[in-house]
Amino acid sequence: MWLIEGLADYAGYKGVQVPVREAAGELHREVAGGRLPTRLPDRADFGAGSARLPQAYEEAWLACRLVAERYGEARLLRLYRAAGRRPDTALRNVLGVGEREFTAMWRDYLREELR
Repeated sequence: MWLIEGLADYAGYKGVQVPVREAAGELHREVAGGRLPTRLPDRADFGAGSARLPQAYEEAWLACRLVAERYGEARLLRLYRAAGRRPDTALRNVLGVGEREFTAMWRDYLREELR
């Protein structure tokens, strides 16, 4: 789910000159306050009743932005397509990393971008 929502936001922000800390304001406040997410957002995080709905979208966008910056946009699109077919193996098959490794990379990226 994070890939679907994140890619939409990634496309929406592409070419727009908005500082990351501003575009991800809710998440920035959490990370700057020492509260770093421990996992990528899941389906429930994007639900209407989610207490962290803005943060879920910001987390997903930044995960996609990370992929595009480190692996390129073509790989981001390949990951999106692969996740539609085989979500359990998409990260490994397209990026060469497992979910745990990608999550750690993403958390480091959030620290770099939002502190």
